[in-house]
Amino acid sequence: MNNSNTIALILGGIGFVISIITLVFSPRIALKSKRLEKRLEYRFELFQKILELWEFTHKSNSENDVKPLMLEINKLIQLYGYNSEINSFKELMNFYNYYAQNQGEDNRQKLITKFNTFFSISFNAYRKEIVLGKLVD
Repeated sequence: MNNSNTIALILGGIGFVISIITLVFSPRIALKSKRLEKRLEYRFELFQKILELWEFTHKSNSENDVKPLMLEINKLIQLYGYNSEINSFKELMNFYNYYAQNQGEDNRQKLITKFNTFFSISFNAYRKEIVLGKLVD
């Protein structure tokens, strides 16, 4: 065998190995990509609900109850949220329930702080997921 045949044989073998590796890993990568795409769709739905809550809490006159929206967010955040978001929302829900029983100016200010903390955590998590920088606190 001369050198050109040896080189052609080696290159053919390398091509064959690359083809097999691609054949094995391509479906896995495609599945992972589809899962990520679906997760982003659900995260976007969650983020839209969080924005609705943010708009609701920043209205000067609240004519509706925020509880149904918070329950819907709770369902979505339990399914698609990160641990920091889930924990922050649990704190918010617990304090919201406490505030419903013990209304007062001091508790109202604490509730607003809990809302703002939750929004900050959620907005930053979403920005990180769509590859944007953190919001400045």
